[in-house]
Amino acid sequence: MLPPPVCVWLKRDLRVTDQAALATAVKRCRGGGVLAVFLYEPEILGQPEWHASHTAFQQEWHRDGIARC
Repeated sequence: MLPPPVCVWLKRDLRVTDQAALATAVKRCRGGGVLAVFLYEPEILGQPEWHASHTAFQQEWHRDGIARC
């Protein structure tokens, strides 16, 4: 039986190549896999410095980036 997956909450840093939390999860998963969780937060989306391009990047990451992990 495989161990349960290690869960990683990706809050703002969606890098997959040099992301410390994701790298640590991969080291600790012992074959059980890694479950990456990302949530759209209304508080962040409503900030003045937030731009539609940020949301577009996140959507692209969900489609393409996680498949490269």
